[in-house]
Amino acid sequence: MTPNITNADRAEVALVAVQAFQQTDYPEGILEQDIRDLITNLCHLYRRECLDDETNPVSSIEEMLERCASMHDAEVIEDDEE
Repeated sequence: MTPNITNADRAEVALVAVQAFQQTDYPEGILEQDIRDLITNLCHLYRRECLDDETNPVSSIEEMLERCASMHDAEVIEDDEE
């Protein structure tokens, strides 16, 4: 975990990414849906650019998402500002 970075900071960075995504031709205009669409697009990118990398220990999108969920849970425990 990065010291001195709060979950609020992480959420603000994510919001900037969603807002950039919303400037494309793809957004629905509903924050929840746009977040899911962006995550889905990131999964496509990850599959295309990272899954075939022999140095990558992650072998599937599902495993990558599980690791992301675990990181999220650890950061929530670490930062009780929420």
